[in-house]
Parts: sequence; C-alpha cells; structure tokens
Amino acid sequence: TLEDVVSGTRLALEQSLELHEPDPVPELDPLTHLYDRRAFHALLDREIARTKSRRQPLVLLMLDVDRLTKLNAHVGHLGADELLTRIAKLVRDVARSEDLACGLGGGRFAVLMPSADSRDGERLFERLQTILHERPFPDVGVVTMSGGVAELLSGDDAAALLGRADAALGLAKVSGRDTVVTAAQRQPDQSQPDPSQPDPSRPGT
Repeated sequence: TLEDVVSGTRLALEQSLELHEPDPVPELDPLTHLYDRRAFHALLDREIARTKSRRQPLVLLMLDVDRLTKLNAHVGHLGADELLTRIAKLVRDVARSEDLACGLGGGRFAVLMPSADSRDGERLFERLQTILHERPFPDVGVVTMSGGVAELLSGDDAAALLGRADAALGLAKVSGRDTVVTAAQRQPDQSQPDPSQPDPSRPGT
C-alpha cells in the first residue's frame, strides 16, 4: 500500500542520514564537567570553519595552573582533583554564554571565544585572575594561572592557532606566571621582528 511505501522510504532515509551523520562531539569530562581534549579539537575545527565562513573573529585562550606539581605534593591527588574541579567551575563562571570551555587534562584548560577579539580573551583571563586572588583555596592559599591568547588570522588552521596560543602561554610561564600574554595579531615579517612583541628567547622580558 501507499502507507507501506512511505513508511519504507522514511526508514531508508533515516538510515542513510545516520550513516552520513558526523561523529558527535564527546560528552563532558567527568572531573571538570567541561568539554574534554577530544571534544576541544573537534570544536576547534568547527569554530574555525564557522568563523571563516561568517568572516567573524575567533579567539583561543589557553590556561594552565601554576606550580601544579607542588600543589599535588601538598594536597595529594584527590585534593588536587577537587582543586581542579573548583577552578573549572570558575572558568565556566567567568566565560560568556557563547564561549566553549574545555579541560585538556592536568591543569590545562582552553576557552574558544567566537565573535571575540584578543582584548576579550585578556578580559576573561583578568576576571579569572581577580577571583583566584580574592578566593584562596583551603590548605593551599592563592592559586594562580598563566594564560595565552591568540586571535585567528586569515591563514590559520587549527594547528597554527593552537600553536600560537600555546607559545603565548609558554611565554607567560617564563615571564613569571600569574599573567597573560597575547600572540601577535598579524603574520610576522621574518626579516623584521616585531618590536612590540616579547622575545621568547629572552625569558623574563
């Protein structure tokens, strides 16, 4: 009957759509309740594609808890897990509703910020920094974080954007921690270094 034909066609269509549906973004990390590392890479690819198609800005903020090894030694792994859970909640609280906060393992976090510029990334870090300074943790006191901000450039792919944000984070670490560094917002001229940017070969600058 016509009803059987329509029903069979619908079933075949649904099965076809299921076969071609992309892998879903993984669920939240059970410890931090943020997107996990695998989800982060999927979201990074997705947001870069969306940003370029809509010609809107995108910022990646990388975060790392300072001196996590010493904190682990002081409070133990269970205590450190509790600390990271609380920090993850703070990251969610300071992020905008459209931001995508991810836990990358250990004390590392990332926040993808659609329709944002580098200054927005710096402001998010500053809000988090203020709260951390105002709310010491039991048994350990004030916990600080370092941050690296990178804004998507026209020639960036996921690896390039992540690489620049990671490099900025590394510079924040060697510059004394508890600070944020922003990557250059233009492609550098290899023959003429940008004097406005810190020299990563000179720690502490």
